[in-house]
Amino acid sequence: MCFSVGLVQPPAPNPPEEETDEEKGLRRLFEQIAGSDKAISARELQQVLNGVLSRRKEVKFDGLTLNTCHSIINLMDVDNTGMLEFEEFKVFWDKLKKWMMLFLSFDTDRSGRMSSYELRSALNAAGVFQAFDRQKTGEISLNIQQFLFLSMNV
Repeated sequence: MCFSVGLVQPPAPNPPEEETDEEKGLRRLFEQIAGSDKAISARELQQVLNGVLSRRKEVKFDGLTLNTCHSIINLMDVDNTGMLEFEEFKVFWDKLKKWMMLFLSFDTDRSGRMSSYELRSALNAAGVFQAFDRQKTGEISLNIQQFLFLSMNV
């Protein structure tokens, strides 16, 4: 069985001379983490995310495993280098910010963790399931390409 899955290239960042202040700050962070190879490994990603997320007081955070960081890289690494270059890191960082905002918006009891009810509400608001439930039946059928697309974009 063979499947054809088209991966969308991340949008190219602005050239350094046209970057916003936020992009400049993100580039400085990236360069600090990446070092001379100009790419972020799973271990480097683990260190920076654990550092950043552990400072968020509104989120209960136990730390990310190296396996989780490998999975993040596998999802975001469009050129299959096994590491994140700046463009890939920028796309990941933007997704992380959006999911953090969604988490904070739907953690209604401010526990820093999501109950199943809060998670269901957050996913519903994100529109993930509704995109495939066009008849509003509460059930969807996915082929392998749709499943991969959905699971990699959540």
